[in-house]
Amino acid sequence: MRVINPVSRTMATIAAVVLGIMMLLTVVDVAGRYFFNHPIEGTYELIGLMLVCAATWGLAYCQIERGHIRIEVLFERFSPGTKAGLNFMSYFIGLCGFFLICWQLLIMAKEYFLLGDTGTTETLGIPYFPFMLILAIGMGMLSLMLLIDLVQSMREAKGSVLTGISVIIGLVVIYWLISQVFAFDRATIGLIGIAVLIILLFLGVHIGFSLIFIGFAGASLVAGMGPALANMSIVTFNKINSFHFAVIPLFLLMSSFVAESKIAREAYETVRAWLGQVRGGLAMATVGSCGLFAACSGSSLAAAITMGKVAYPEMKRFKYGSRLAVGCIAAGGTLGILIPPSIGFIIIGILTELSIGKLFMAGIIPGLLEIVFYFATIYILCKMNPNLGPTGPKTTIGEKVKSLKLTWPIALLFLIIIGGIYQGIFTPTEAGGIGAFGALVIGLIRRKLSRTGISEALMETSKMAALMIILLVGAFMFNSFLAITRITFTASEFIIGLGLSKYLVLTVILFFYVVLGMFFDIYAILILTIPIIFPTIEAMGFDPIWYGVIMVRVVEIGLITPPFGLNLFGLAGTVDVPVGTLYRGIIPFFIADILHVALLIAFPALCTFLPSIM
Repeated sequence: MRVINPVSRTMATIAAVVLGIMMLLTVVDVAGRYFFNHPIEGTYELIGLMLVCAATWGLAYCQIERGHIRIEVLFERFSPGTKAGLNFMSYFIGLCGFFLICWQLLIMAKEYFLLGDTGTTETLGIPYFPFMLILAIGMGMLSLMLLIDLVQSMREAKGSVLTGISVIIGLVVIYWLISQVFAFDRATIGLIGIAVLIILLFLGVHIGFSLIFIGFAGASLVAGMGPALANMSIVTFNKINSFHFAVIPLFLLMSSFVAESKIAREAYETVRAWLGQVRGGLAMATVGSCGLFAACSGSSLAAAITMGKVAYPEMKRFKYGSRLAVGCIAAGGTLGILIPPSIGFIIIGILTELSIGKLFMAGIIPGLLEIVFYFATIYILCKMNPNLGPTGPKTTIGEKVKSLKLTWPIALLFLIIIGGIYQGIFTPTEAGGIGAFGALVIGLIRRKLSRTGISEALMETSKMAALMIILLVGAFMFNSFLAITRITFTASEFIIGLGLSKYLVLTVILFFYVVLGMFFDIYAILILTIPIIFPTIEAMGFDPIWYGVIMVRVVEIGLITPPFGLNLFGLAGTVDVPVGTLYRGIIPFFIADILHVALLIAFPALCTFLPSIM
C-alpha cells in the first residue's frame, strides 16, 4: 500500500490533467468551427483516445476512496465479520473480471501492433495499440488494488470468510451444472443470469463488478469461452474510446466546478430575495434553489443534504413548520435529475442510443411543471395553515435586482448550453466541455475557485468518471449477454401476448421503479433496468423519449417515498428532526408528484414537443 497509494493518486492526477485538456480541446474546436469555420481536424478521435486515460487511470484511486457503488440495503444489516466475508467475495469477483479484461487488452494490443498501418484511427492515423496498453495499465492497477483489499478482507473476516467462499463455490457449481449437466435453452440461461445478478447485488457485490462478471459468465455459457473473453476487451476499448462517452466526465467536471464555487447558498439568497416576502416564500425559494443545485451537482441526495444545511436553519429562524421545511428540501432535490443537463438522461441516451440532446429538451417542460406543482403544494399548505410558512422580510426592487448578480452567470451558462444543443451549434459532448470551461471561468472571475479548489474538482471528477465508466462498461457487457439469450425480446413478446392494456403494464413498471428508488441510487437503477425493460416499452409502442422522462421522474419519486427513501435518510442525518416528521412532511409533495406523473402520461406532448421542433 505504501507503493500503490501514491502511484494510484499520481495516475488519477494524470487522468485529471488529461480531462482538463479534453475540456480545452473541445472549447477550441467549437470556437474554431463556429467563429472561423475552421475546426481542429480529428478532434473526436483525440477526445476518444484521451478518454481512455481520463476515465480509467482513476480506477484504482476510486477503489482506494471506496467510490465504487454497491447496494447496501441488506449489506449494512450484517455483522462486521459477515461484511468482511462478503467484501472478500466482492473483491474476488471484481479481481477475476478486471484481470481478465487486462489480459485480453494486452492480447488485443499485440494484435493491433502487428496490424501496422491498418490498426490506426481513420482521420489522424494514430495507432490504437498504445491506448490499449494505457487501458490495460488502468485495469491492471485496479486488479492489484482489489488483490490487496482481498487479502485485507481475509484478515478482517477470520471465520466469516467462509461466507464469501461459500457463495463463490455456489457460483462455480451453478456454472458447472448449466454447462455440463443441464441443457437449458438460451432464454432460461438469461433468466438464471438475471436472478444470480440480483442475489449478488443484494449481497453487496459492487454493481460494476457484478455486471461484468455475469455478462462474461453468461456469454461464455451461451457463445463459448473464446468469444466471451474476446468480447470483454472489444466492448471495454470500443466503448471507452468513444467521443460520445466523453459527455459524462465533461458534465461531471462542470458540476464539480460549480459545486466548488459554493453556488448553493448564493442560489438560495437570490430566490429568497424574490419570493421570501410571500407566505411560504422561503419554502418556494428552497425548492428553486434545490433544483438549481441538483442540476449542477447531478445528485438529488447531495442537493437535499446541502440545502438542508443552508435553507433549514433559515426557515426555522422565520418560524416555519418543521414538516414543511424538511418536505420542500427533500422534494426539491429531486428536480435536478429532470432539469437538464442531467446525468440521468445522459446514461439513458448512451444505453438506448437515443439523442441525448432531445432527452435534455424533453426534460425542460416537465421540470418547470414540477416546480409549479411544488409551489402550488406549498401555497395550499400555507393557505390551510398560515403558521406553516409565515411571511419573510420584504425586499425592495433594487435588492431583488442586486441579488441576481449572485447567480446570473450560472443561469446564463445553462442557457448557452441548452440553447447551443437546441440550435445544433454543438453536440451534448461539446456542451459538456463548454459548460465545464464556462463554470471554471465564472469561478475564477468571481474568485470563488482557488488553485486547490480546481485541483479538488479535477480529482473528484477523475474518481467519478472512473466509477461511471465501469458501470456503463458492465452494463454493455451484461446487455450483450441478454442480447444473445434474447430474453428481453422473449419477455416483450410474452407481455404483449397477454393482451393487457399497455397502460396497465406501464403502471406496473412505474410502480416497480418507485419501489427501486426507495432502495437504490438512480444511476444504478437506470443501468440495471434499461437493458431489460426498454425493449418491452418500445414493443408496446410508447415514445422512447417520453418514456425516458417518465422513468427518471418516477425513480426520483422513490427517493422521497417512506419508509426507505434515500433522500429522507440523507436529510435526517443533516437536520435535527424526527424521522416521523420527515415522513409526514413529504406526503403532500408525494401526492403532487403522482399528479405530475399522471399529467405527463395523459399529455405526452409535454415531453415530446420541444424535441420535435429541434
